[in-house]
Amino acid sequence: MDNKELVHNLYLAMKKCRFVRTRNYVKGDVIANYIVNRNYVYFILSGSANLIRITRYGEDVLLEKYEEYDFFGELFHNVTLNNEMRVVARNKCTIFSFDFDIIRNDDKYLSILKLILEITTNRIKKMNTHTEILSGKTTRDKLLIFFNISVRNKFNKVIELDMTYTELASYLNVDRSSMMRELSQLSKDRFINRDKRTIELLY
Repeated sequence: MDNKELVHNLYLAMKKCRFVRTRNYVKGDVIANYIVNRNYVYFILSGSANLIRITRYGEDVLLEKYEEYDFFGELFHNVTLNNEMRVVARNKCTIFSFDFDIIRNDDKYLSILKLILEITTNRIKKMNTHTEILSGKTTRDKLLIFFNISVRNKFNKVIELDMTYTELASYLNVDRSSMMRELSQLSKDRFINRDKRTIELLY
């Protein structure tokens, strides 16, 4: 099953549990602060969010993007005092959450744990994709890997970016100015056509 069906089934199975919380957020709202180690998990029913790391210099670094039917939580990250992390809503979204410790050792939740395991497997595949992008040695390498993955299984080679160029630079772990210069060079070299956030691959 894909994540849409899995998360929907999980929500139907858990929404009446008294320890499950469902909340709505708007763009810019902080959904979760990873300041202390807790085992809360969050599932996105609609909308999207970003996992941001705040460096010791106060800079925001985009670690992960969460789309509709993704999940996240402190359970999956090491939290340290030197690297505060938070999840911020990218737009209007609805999220349900609960303390994983409540269900992890209770036999009556075995079917729910099985659903969570399937969702986790899909999430790992997505994280591996990000790792593949970051494996590029240069800014150009990372951009081209990102482009190729973005059009994988598509009928055309047009990419509609769902993030700002600042977010893209952070996602690729590159300097924004260097990335913009590389995008301009890729256009000159006839690798891409670019119009605002629309990118067409020419190779």
